[in-house]
Amino acid sequence: MMSPFQLRKFTLLVEFLSLTLGPDYEIVLYDMKQDTPCVVAIANGHITGRTVGAQMTKAAREMLAQKSYEKENWKLNYQGVSANGHLLRCSSMFLKDKDGSLIGLLCINFDDSRYRALSSKVYSLCHPDQYINAEPSFFSYTDLHTMDLEDRGEPPVPKTPEPASSFAAAAEPAPSQEAEAPAEAGSSLDILLDSVFRQDLAASPEPVKMTQKKKLELTRGLEQKGFFLLKGAVPKAAEALHCSQATMYRYLTQIKKEKEKE
Repeated sequence: MMSPFQLRKFTLLVEFLSLTLGPDYEIVLYDMKQDTPCVVAIANGHITGRTVGAQMTKAAREMLAQKSYEKENWKLNYQGVSANGHLLRCSSMFLKDKDGSLIGLLCINFDDSRYRALSSKVYSLCHPDQYINAEPSFFSYTDLHTMDLEDRGEPPVPKTPEPASSFAAAAEPAPSQEAEAPAEAGSSLDILLDSVFRQDLAASPEPVKMTQKKKLELTRGLEQKGFFLLKGAVPKAAEALHCSQATMYRYLTQIKKEKEKE
């Protein structure tokens, strides 16, 4: 294990960083010299729910397996997931002795969900037209008819695509185009679905048998965790709940109205 001097030095660094950066940053110190490497100091552990003695994360084990520490001093800005399902921006520094041997890992995990939510609200004030396109509150008779068919279990009537206008081309992508999300967003969505959404589904009826009330409840939980701030989230959620994207937008509109009344 680390020497008493090393342990005290790095533990003070954990405390210093946590006091400097604030409660949205989890600071973790791993002792790599123990028989089973584990957490020996942690600040703001509420973010991932870990305490001293916790085992290494999958991401940390993968870094060791790849022996990244032999050529690098740190690994920056990779993704993790918090205890409540929020995406984390993580960075790890490889702590080495004078011979270059790995003795520890100093990890910083940033939960930026509060800032992304605030940024979204500010952006909606500056550019409301973008949010109208992203979260429509108006549905045509055809949209409502399609929803009614879906709720009765009947196949929806396909719509005839309308030619794109110059305004639509200059605006944000329409909801149907969100499925073409970049690889980075796709992996983020999968992480959230696996860690949060599918846990809820495991304790619920099969999506095809689920009531609208339950689907709305699950959608509300995802919205609270910032899931729909990610591009491509609506098609992903609609697929998981076995409903149309139009229905998912209807749920989001209802949730938005509930917030405005609070």
